[in-house]
Amino acid sequence: MPWNRLRKLALLPLACAASGLVAAALAQTASHASPAGSPGPVPVESRPPAGAVDEIGPAIRASAAAFTAAYNAHDASAVAELFVPQGEFVELDGVVVVGRAEIERQMGRFFADYPTVHLAIEIEAIRQPTPGVVVEDGVNRVVLAAGERPVVTRYSVVHVRCDGTWLIASSREFAENTAEGVHPLKELEYLVGEWVAERPEALVETSTQWADDRNFLIQQFAVRVAGEVVLHGTTRIAWDPAARRFRSWTFDSTGGFGEGHWERDGHDWVIHSQFVDHDGQALSAETRLAAPDHDTLVLVPSVMHAGADAPLVPAAEIVMKRRPPPPQSGGELREAASPVSGGGDGKQ
Repeated sequence: MPWNRLRKLALLPLACAASGLVAAALAQTASHASPAGSPGPVPVESRPPAGAVDEIGPAIRASAAAFTAAYNAHDASAVAELFVPQGEFVELDGVVVVGRAEIERQMGRFFADYPTVHLAIEIEAIRQPTPGVVVEDGVNRVVLAAGERPVVTRYSVVHVRCDGTWLIASSREFAENTAEGVHPLKELEYLVGEWVAERPEALVETSTQWADDRNFLIQQFAVRVAGEVVLHGTTRIAWDPAARRFRSWTFDSTGGFGEGHWERDGHDWVIHSQFVDHDGQALSAETRLAAPDHDTLVLVPSVMHAGADAPLVPAAEIVMKRRPPPPQSGGELREAASPVSGGGDGKQ
C-alpha cells in the first residue's frame, strides 16, 4: 500500500477535529479498492442537497456584499433596492419596516443621524430550506461613530429568487448572546469522549477531552491499518473571539500540520482546512459534520491538492460511533497518539 499517499490525505481533515480525520483516512484507503484509484461512490443521501452552499453561496455572498457596500456608502435607495417590493426589515426592538419606500425612508433617517456609521458582517450559515428560498444567518458589527466600540447583533435574512436575482424578503436582527460563564465551545461539547470508525481499510480511534482550563477541546487520534498505528497526532479546537468562529490546529506524527475554520450550515458544520505535509505539499479539505444523535457522527469529506483546477472530490459517507474507553486502554491510545513526548497539544 502506498502509505505516503494515504498519510497525506489522512492528514487533510484533521483540523476538522475528531471526525474529520476518519473521513479522510477511510476515504483514501477506500480509493485503493476502486478502479484507477478513483474515490468510492457517494451515497445519494450523503450528497449536499440541490442548491447547497457551493452552488448558491457565491450569489448570496454577493448580495450580502452589495448590502454592506450600500450601507457603508449611506445610500438608502441602494439598500432598499436589494429588497423585494414588499420586503420587510425587523429591527432589534421589534419594529417592523415594510416595503422598499419605507425601508429607504427609515435608512435615510438613520444615516442622517449617524453620518459615519459603518457595518461589517460575518456570514455564519447559508442554507436552502426549499427551492427558490435561501436563509442566511450571521453577525452584524455596527460602529455608530469613529472610536466607539461596535454594537454586535445577530441577523437572519430570507432571500427569494426573483427573475434570476436573489432579493431580500425579510431581514431580522437579534440580540447577541453574551451570557457570562457560557463558553462558545459548549456548543461542541458533544464531541467529548471516545469515538471509533471501523472499516475493512482502517480503524480510526479518537479521544476528545476538555483542556484543563476548559478554553480548548483537545483531540488525540490514531489511525490503524492491519493493526499497526500508521498515523497519530493531536488537534486543538478553540473559539476565535475576533473572527467569531471555531478554529482548529492539527499536528501529526510525521511533522505535518494544518489549520481549519468552521462554518455552520443548518444543523451541520462545514470545516474548511488547509494543510502542509512534512515534505511541503499543500493540501485542502472540506468536511461536513453532522450529529444525528448523541452517539453518532456522520461525515462527508472532500479532498483536493491546493492549487488544482479540479473541484473538491467527494468521498463516501463515514460514520463514527461513541464508545466507552475500554479499561486501561486510554493510556495506550494517548501514548500512541501524542506527537511529542510528554506533550498534550502537539506543539513543539
